[in-house]
Amino acid sequence: MQAIGFTGGKSLDDATAFVRFTCEVPQPAGHDLRIAVHAVSVNPVDTKVRAGIKTAQQPPRILGWDAAGVVESVGDGVTLFKPGDRVFYAGDINRPGSNATHQLVDERIVGRVPELADHPGWQGVTFHHTLNMVTGTVGPGQEFAIYSTHSFVLSLAMNRLVEAREGPGADYWTMVREDVLEPIGIPHLPISRSFDGDGWPGTPIMG
Repeated sequence: MQAIGFTGGKSLDDATAFVRFTCEVPQPAGHDLRIAVHAVSVNPVDTKVRAGIKTAQQPPRILGWDAAGVVESVGDGVTLFKPGDRVFYAGDINRPGSNATHQLVDERIVGRVPELADHPGWQGVTFHHTLNMVTGTVGPGQEFAIYSTHSFVLSLAMNRLVEAREGPGADYWTMVREDVLEPIGIPHLPISRSFDGDGWPGTPIMG
């Protein structure tokens, strides 16, 4: 199979830090599903794991968390899925990631791609549309769907919007607390932030 891996111990300025290479297609056993990977994302975990790899990796370390694809084959203990099922998952940090054409994932941490994912109503829908919906600026007659899994991305986008309009240091959830909740008698709103290793307080992601 084809994969992209981190060679380890190198700066990202080095053109050989990430390489494309060929390796054997993994064989599923037990609860494993072998997924033909169709889509991947960039997860903050990728950055954290890469930063922690200080020595050369041979073979290169395959990163990648959060992916979607089709079940190609299954281990002898699998009961929840069958070949041909469309799935999505985060994966396991202790196993090779999704930046490859194939990946093994335990069926117990996998979900089915909703049937509505192929609904024609999604055609042409962009992140801007969903953001408009969240902020109440969707035009008359327009309807868009949003799922809880989008909350981190949308919260980050909302925070960027607030920073652009109010200036550096402003954040969305503080504004919600001060301008919406405190005036109606709700003085306390715990704010969760992302974790960052450089001393920055992190991005507000949920209140």
